[in-house]
Amino acid sequence: WGCIGLLECDLEGNLVSGPLRWGRDGHNGHPNLDWNGTRFGVGWVSYDDVYFRQIDAARALVGDDPMNDNLLLGNGPTDDRNYARTRVVYNPDSDQFGVFSILGSRTYGAGKLYMSRVSGDGAKLSGISNRGKAMSECGSGYFEADYSDDRYYVVYNDYEKVVLQMLSGTGVSEGTVTLSMDNYPWPNMARINNQFSVLTQDADGRTSVTTFDLTGQIVRERTGRLDHGEDELNMPYLAYEPTSASMALIYLNDDTQIVFRSVAFVD
Repeated sequence: WGCIGLLECDLEGNLVSGPLRWGRDGHNGHPNLDWNGTRFGVGWVSYDDVYFRQIDAARALVGDDPMNDNLLLGNGPTDDRNYARTRVVYNPDSDQFGVFSILGSRTYGAGKLYMSRVSGDGAKLSGISNRGKAMSECGSGYFEADYSDDRYYVVYNDYEKVVLQMLSGTGVSEGTVTLSMDNYPWPNMARINNQFSVLTQDADGRTSVTTFDLTGQIVRERTGRLDHGEDELNMPYLAYEPTSASMALIYLNDDTQIVFRSVAFVD
């Protein structure tokens, strides 16, 4: 079984630090990290346990033992292994990390979204708490999380539709918004300034973007079905393109070529 590894490369792809390795004995699944200005916070799942570890600015582990000085945030209901997914988001207003995990999805319909919080210096503020039904799939399913103005934004599939859940900086739910009735297992979210755009597909491969503002209101002029010509969109991904300050669509076409194109809506 593998450990978690960190490699750092420059813009030309040259290795500048690493590999740095750590984890738990046995399974360590789907790590995710964010930066708070002085340290990285890394979250992951080992079997049914959610763990957290920090890496300092010199790219060294905080704590001596790479296998045992990991912070246990809580235990999920089942051994999830490759079904579990985690997102780590730094909250600069409160100097803490929000750690979101989907656990329990090995049994269809039983998956849940969990949240825990860790201080900027690595102390557990709250263990995992259930935030409602959420789906992930082995090898494919995932979700997205972000933060702005003392609020977390989490986008995921609740087994029926794609939803946005908003939570306060202390983890209190502030409501959910339905973004798409397409039962899409891996919604992708990108951000421009104070708006978030979420990509979904329906069963026929039609791809749509739903944009919402910081209050959770849908932005109609930036919401709709995408125009991608005759191309089939395989593994589509929505990204922010900083040069033009616009959204870009990245996907594999039928010839397994990577395609990069500007986002355009169907009239």
